[in-house]
Amino acid sequence: MNQQLRLLRKTNAVALAHPHPRPRPQRLRRNSLFFTAARCLITVPNMSDKRVSQYSNPTSAPKYDIVIVGAGVAGLSTAYHILTKRPTTKVLILEAKDRVGGRVHSHPVGDGAVDLGASIIHGVQGNPIMGLAQKLGLPYKQSTMNMRVIRPDGSVLPLETMLKFASRAFGTFFEWLPAISQEGADVPAESESVADRMFSKDSPLYGEGDSETREEEMEMARNSARAFQGWTGAPLDYVSLKWWSFGQDTTGGDAVLVDGYRPIIQWLTSKVQQLGAVITLESPVTDITTDEENGVSITVSAETESRQTVNYEADYAVVTLPLGVLKYSPPTFDPPLPIRRLMSIEKLGFGLLNKVVLIYDSAWWAGLGAGGSEGEGDETGEVAVNILLPSKEDPTRLLGPSRGRPSGKHAPLPGEFPVRSPEYLKKNPNSLMIFNVHSQGGIPALAIFMGGEWGDRMELCSEEETKEWADKVVKDYFG
Repeated sequence: MNQQLRLLRKTNAVALAHPHPRPRPQRLRRNSLFFTAARCLITVPNMSDKRVSQYSNPTSAPKYDIVIVGAGVAGLSTAYHILTKRPTTKVLILEAKDRVGGRVHSHPVGDGAVDLGASIIHGVQGNPIMGLAQKLGLPYKQSTMNMRVIRPDGSVLPLETMLKFASRAFGTFFEWLPAISQEGADVPAESESVADRMFSKDSPLYGEGDSETREEEMEMARNSARAFQGWTGAPLDYVSLKWWSFGQDTTGGDAVLVDGYRPIIQWLTSKVQQLGAVITLESPVTDITTDEENGVSITVSAETESRQTVNYEADYAVVTLPLGVLKYSPPTFDPPLPIRRLMSIEKLGFGLLNKVVLIYDSAWWAGLGAGGSEGEGDETGEVAVNILLPSKEDPTRLLGPSRGRPSGKHAPLPGEFPVRSPEYLKKNPNSLMIFNVHSQGGIPALAIFMGGEWGDRMELCSEEETKEWADKVVKDYFG
């Protein structure tokens, strides 16, 4: 099989680390925190035209009504809502990266795009993203999340067995656990983790049956359930059961945008520009200083040789930085943020999900359905989700190029999860989830999801190591 292969890799979040082996489970959220400050003076570096956003070219430091820190979805949406309600407002958006979109990042491939960040609309009913997609006439597919489970020898689990197994695993995680944590008679202690109850003897994860069948199904269920840290962004023994599913979800099944999230970001960016907002890229904010007499000063430093700064004045500042940035590399607030803000930042964990996208010349894996035969996928005959089961002989193979261990000597990453022992890794293998991008919009690509601690370990591996590992795993399992 002669296939040209390209690899794309994307980190979508920063995870909260703990100094001891089994920390008190934390409530994990992925939302940005919003801060506002009244009357502000903004300072940014004196950048050359090359460093200024392609969307604008400010050559001076005029006074703005509002400065928004961050050009992700939160920052762009804030600008849009302000300018649609008060069109004369002068808005400046400062972004540290060389692009807009934040954790929404679509990489062009041929006539389409692959989403390296957000890629699925979870719950289409009442979801504002779905409403906007319909308003813009963007093509989308209602996702049935057809699935197949593949053994290490490449054989596919029979459809009936897979459905029974998947129903228990997903039902336990997304229905039973939220019910007992939020609606049960006894409120779980904050120190009780999702793993404590997920793998307890009374968990519906295991089901019933004769001893031989049940033991095999229990092993598959445990291995697959551990992979749910791709959803939580942290190992299940780090996530507090009390706070699991505390938020309110939209309903109605999932959907995927055929052309990815890129058209939404393009539309939103175009709109705020048309309404008069100025967007400046590569302008990381380093200081936000409040002065009772002169207002608020924000200092932005671009990576220029001179490190010169430019001051902007504004009446208000809105900070939409991700929680991970606020935890590990925040701007300097002077005076410091209120204690309640600092405590919120400290107590909230932040999930990590890495994506590895393999792009081939053709979708050579397409065609096999959920039970291993033709035509049992979605309307295209393809399966969207592939679950790879680990082998007993090589239980750590699916944990990444370094098999869940650190790759060489390195300084700990900000927020990195503590390293597990080799014994733990062998006794607690994980399944691996691979999303079939070809079923979404026809691009011959597969996306591997590496969440939590395995995402941490993968970040320390080279591109070549990651590419070799991912391609070999895919071809061994898919045949």
